[in-house]
Amino acid sequence: MQWIKIWTAMISSTLVEEVGVAGVGTFILILILAGNDRTPGSFRYKDTTHLARLFNMEPENLEKYLKVFEKTRRIKIKPLKDEFILTVIKWLKYQQDPKAKVGTQNQQKNVKVGTL
Repeated sequence: MQWIKIWTAMISSTLVEEVGVAGVGTFILILILAGNDRTPGSFRYKDTTHLARLFNMEPENLEKYLKVFEKTRRIKIKPLKDEFILTVIKWLKYQQDPKAKVGTQNQQKNVKVGTL
């Protein structure tokens, strides 16, 4: 089991104004998937319909949220041949141990994330 950090400042950020509470929940689900992948901060998915089904939401709503998250530079989506890679921007900045010094062995431990 892996852990991710959810910053409490998110509630006072513009995210709530931009996408509402449901959108914030969607962003947190994205963070969970990104924290659970072999590559910390990103994950692959087949298409929006598949991802929406996983999130138990309408694909149109998910597409709307993803566009806002991309526009506000929270995520980046890169299309591949048969799938997409979603990357959470500034993943390491928000997920690393704040006590760890940049470039130390301790930081390297925080970067490695296994899958379930």
